[in-house]
Amino acid sequence: MTDQLSSLTPQDSYSVRCVLPIEARQQEVISLLYQPIIGVYAHSLFYTLLGETKWQQKQLHNWLLLTLNIDIPMFIKARQQLEGMSLLKTYRLEGGERCDFIYQLQQPLTAQQFFQDDLLSFLLLDIVGEYRFEELAKHFEADTFIPEQYRNISANFSQVFTFSENRLLMNKSMIEQQQQQYQTYQTPDIDFGLTTFSFDELISLLQTTATYIDISSVILLKDLILKWQRLYQLDIIQIKQLIEQSSDIQTGRLNRQWLNKNMERFNIKVKKSPLTIHYQTANAKEKQILVTAEQLSPVNFLQSIKMQKGGTVTTNENFALQGVVKNSPVPNVLINLIVYELLSHYKYKEIPRNLFERIINEVGQNIIEAKNIDVVTWWRQLPQVIERVQTAAVNKKQLSEKNKTSHKKQGLSPAWKENKISKKMSKEDQQAIDDLFNSLK
Repeated sequence: MTDQLSSLTPQDSYSVRCVLPIEARQQEVISLLYQPIIGVYAHSLFYTLLGETKWQQKQLHNWLLLTLNIDIPMFIKARQQLEGMSLLKTYRLEGGERCDFIYQLQQPLTAQQFFQDDLLSFLLLDIVGEYRFEELAKHFEADTFIPEQYRNISANFSQVFTFSENRLLMNKSMIEQQQQQYQTYQTPDIDFGLTTFSFDELISLLQTTATYIDISSVILLKDLILKWQRLYQLDIIQIKQLIEQSSDIQTGRLNRQWLNKNMERFNIKVKKSPLTIHYQTANAKEKQILVTAEQLSPVNFLQSIKMQKGGTVTTNENFALQGVVKNSPVPNVLINLIVYELLSHYKYKEIPRNLFERIINEVGQNIIEAKNIDVVTWWRQLPQVIERVQTAAVNKKQLSEKNKTSHKKQGLSPAWKENKISKKMSKEDQQAIDDLFNSLK
């Protein structure tokens, strides 16, 4: 950004080109679907440049800045937002005191292409909300409904047009020549820049540490996984954990919808809980456990502990871990350390679900308030948290039992018992009832 600021001045010239005319329907797509993502300044810049595509002479950036009422940093940010969404390509010619720019406007995706793109759909949904997102999707739906009682009577091509086959053969060479010269334009994909992430390494990691995952289902969603990775700059361990959370436990298949939904939760988790692991402060045993806890998902981490003890993961434990992973802001490495403490130090044969969820609840509240977490220090203080939660649970149970006992001693009873008529009926009332029955005979 700083380099671009220094390389642009108000006196630099520019011209605008458009690869193809942008039709009214495409402009509607830009205004309704792209604009919430790129913002109003980028949207205004696009249409200002679009209005200048027919101008032959070059313009100065000074005029463009005055028209948009923005400064150079705001202009560059708006331009980069258009470039990032593949709506604009920028070319610069350097030489002399001034630079010359060519701004080439690109074709937007069609509405159908936009909604079929998982990443763009997610970004739009995240900004406008579910209600507006559904309204926009309905607005761009193709109207193909025809009542069943109507019959299609449209004419076909051969019924309307005729042509000479001889003339077609005579002009075939000219047609082929034009077809070769004509370059079909394709809407460019979003450019995420260079990345060092290796999809092959991800597959190898899954095959060795998450054997239940159906690798073929992961390969099918390769493009989507790479888009998410580049958008949020996730490392291979984070992507692996995301895939594990988004796969069906029984079939092992990666689910596209789960992947999209879990990505937002995963990203919020990472943002809310910046973790630091100082391995140099940990002893040899702690380092071994920390490395495993960082690499494995909670389900796999629990399986590894159970295998060492000759046990298996129960259904109740599976549900407990799934609920915590999906709904709690607690990162997986901390969840794994809590599981380790409960099963190894406190000698539970399986995860005590109520206690486990209370611990996660307290840890989660502390994480949201914390700016940074030293995992080693946090782990060493974890027994105090567990004992505090245990004590609170015991006190609550004792208080509940004490209240029950107190009610029994005081002879408390339901209101209907207290209001029960206990006095005997008077002679007058008894006589009135007898007279009533006698009259019915």
